[in-house]
Amino acid sequence: MKESLTPQLLKEKLPRFLQKCAQTFETDRRYANDLRYLRVWLQLMDFVDDPRAVLRTMEANRIGMKKSVYYQAYALYYEKVKKFEEADRIYHLGVQK
Repeated sequence: MKESLTPQLLKEKLPRFLQKCAQTFETDRRYANDLRYLRVWLQLMDFVDDPRAVLRTMEANRIGMKKSVYYQAYALYYEKVKKFEEADRIYHLGVQK
């Protein structure tokens, strides 16, 4: 999609495309730990007002929870909002998994 659209059109269309893709397969266990699907969710976080809501949805549906990049993204969110103890907890949780 990125290669076929102009930057302006991509900026307009990509958030909705990511949201629709994420929602379509949200409860499909086959994709829960597929890195391609996980990337969709992580990219979606860049376009929403509340990235924590995206992370909670991922957690509730166990999306990406077997992949280190999930824990990195979660911890990075906490770092951005200056909750360093929570970030550290998430990093440790990721290492344990």
